[in-house]
Amino acid sequence: NLSRPHVYTYVCFLRSHMFVQRADSSHMRVEAAMEDDLETPRITRQDLPSKEYDSLDYDVCYNVPYKRMLRGYGKWTYLHTMVMRWVMVAIIGCLTGLTGFVIQFLVLKLWAAKLNNVFDVVYNATISRGTVVLGFLALLGLNVVCALVSSVASAFQPVSAGSGIPEVKCYLNGIKIPDVVKAKTFLAKVIGSIFTVSAGYVAGKQDPMVHIGAIIGAGIPQLRSMLWCFKKIKFPYPHFRSDRDKRDFVSCGAAAGMAAAFGAPIGGTLFALEEGSSFWNQGLTWRTLFCAFCSTYTLNLLRSGVERGELWTVTQSTGLVNFGPFENAQRESWTLLHLLCFIFMGVFGGLIGAVFNSINTRVTVYRIKYLQKRHHRPTWRVLEALLCIIATSLLLFVCAMFFGTCILGNSSKSSKVQVQENYSYFCPGNETGPYTNDMASLLFQPMEFVVRNLFHNPLPYSLSTLGISFFLYFFLACFTFGIGISGGLFMPCLVIGATYGRFLATVLIAYCPEYGHIYFGTYALIGAASFLAGVMRMSLSLTVILMESTQNITFGLPILFTVMVAKWVGDFFNTGIYHIHITLKGIPHLDWESPHQMNRLVADDVMHTDSSYLFPITRVRSVVNVLRVSSSSAFPVVWPDHRTSVTEDTVGEHTPILYTLPKISLRRESEHRPLNGRLAMMR
Repeated sequence: NLSRPHVYTYVCFLRSHMFVQRADSSHMRVEAAMEDDLETPRITRQDLPSKEYDSLDYDVCYNVPYKRMLRGYGKWTYLHTMVMRWVMVAIIGCLTGLTGFVIQFLVLKLWAAKLNNVFDVVYNATISRGTVVLGFLALLGLNVVCALVSSVASAFQPVSAGSGIPEVKCYLNGIKIPDVVKAKTFLAKVIGSIFTVSAGYVAGKQDPMVHIGAIIGAGIPQLRSMLWCFKKIKFPYPHFRSDRDKRDFVSCGAAAGMAAAFGAPIGGTLFALEEGSSFWNQGLTWRTLFCAFCSTYTLNLLRSGVERGELWTVTQSTGLVNFGPFENAQRESWTLLHLLCFIFMGVFGGLIGAVFNSINTRVTVYRIKYLQKRHHRPTWRVLEALLCIIATSLLLFVCAMFFGTCILGNSSKSSKVQVQENYSYFCPGNETGPYTNDMASLLFQPMEFVVRNLFHNPLPYSLSTLGISFFLYFFLACFTFGIGISGGLFMPCLVIGATYGRFLATVLIAYCPEYGHIYFGTYALIGAASFLAGVMRMSLSLTVILMESTQNITFGLPILFTVMVAKWVGDFFNTGIYHIHITLKGIPHLDWESPHQMNRLVADDVMHTDSSYLFPITRVRSVVNVLRVSSSSAFPVVWPDHRTSVTEDTVGEHTPILYTLPKISLRRESEHRPLNGRLAMMR
């Protein structure tokens, strides 16, 4: 007589159990009983990697040592713990902001050196001879070097590949993923993010910042464990040793990473609440918000001092991404007619977001089946990343050279970072002024500058340029997400959505002048929000993040309407991209709501009839045999009911459970073989 949530929990356990059967088990070809509504081929056990995941202990264990610890608490112990909790939160936020500053600073330096110091020199020296091959080879060589460093870092620590948000969501859901919050994962993630963006992949560094912040949140309170090797350092710090405390600090770190990425502390807190944490309380809300503010303003102060020479000055550019404010009152205005168009853009964003997720799912399934499963060596992952950057560089270069439109205008440079916002590559000179290649301006610079240009640059991009850029970024992002590099989808989705939003604004300005005042930046912003919601299925946090990053509250209602419509339309076809990758990795994630198929199920529908059990008095050999032949993790201990028959067993109300602990092995002297890494212990 289990209630529905308990049945759902048990089904999720069985589903994860089916994914992690041993190769010699009779269930090797058992398919998942509960499949998501993905338009993908039916995924069997052989299509997925076999991993065993443990659960984190988020419950308080009221045992004798815990009671003894409570009795030893003095009058000031609780106050000291509360103060230290806030101190740890502040340190996590500051270190996350510092890490974000280092990543941003090195990315801009590497990108400027690649374009200004190498490609510009070679291009200007060879363009007079009528050839650009040497310039392309120089650019390709630098991209390959950066891609090699990024892929090798991810191969060194495979869990650092990708965006990291699915792994953080599963960790906060209570699933212990190996090495997900380790120090070496932090190092691989930082190095991979820097060189992934510098190589020119269609991937962003905003998603990895969430993973980086989570690692910092998990590591800083465990400082006592990190300093054990230094014999002379005495660090009497016994607090925050449980999985529950570690979980709360990871939530704060994830929020701080998102806040540093977009300069949105409130949006980062809502992101941790909406997309990250499965356990929340009121005290955690205040600490998470404080951590996000510490991260945002630490990054702001460092950037103002190093990049702009205004030390200890808080400026408007508060995050790794600076979309620029929408300051003109006429530009900020919108009417109900515009709102109807924004809702239509939300429908379109949900549709193409569902198409994006479906294509990426098929690509990922193929990659798991033929690359990760059959070729376990990391060399193949590195080779795939190198082939991807070669194809990306070739496509971007060819499209900029042959399909770009040369528009008469001035190219501008930022004052400090030396990164051009408008490029004149492949365009002739002119007596009245230089030309600007609109396609090169969208393809030859970091994606945060591309989004800012689409929002604010008055350059009249042609419809062909916007259309080609849309499809190019769409398919490159779809095939890039999932390879062995550290990069995310936030910035590619913003670029894709802003491109088709500006395309629609250009069409309305040219062919529908009676529609009213149209500002292309508004439509680019709404398009970016719609596609991002269609891919990731975020609602409240995405609305607040875009409002904070654009420093404008006027677009709050249009963005909210667009995001909600895009999410509803996308959910009709499939789930969000992060949930899809969690499912494909075989991680037993427990969602907020149970699937609608659970309404007609009872406990008898999902229970095994051949369960293994033990008696209170059992021979050691019997316990060893049960552990050897069974893949379960818990066994009921039953008493024989002699009043009926010896073979009929009953489970009492207070029946103890025989638990099995991981990473401890039993060995037979004759075989010297571990029993699946488990040791049975009576509780």
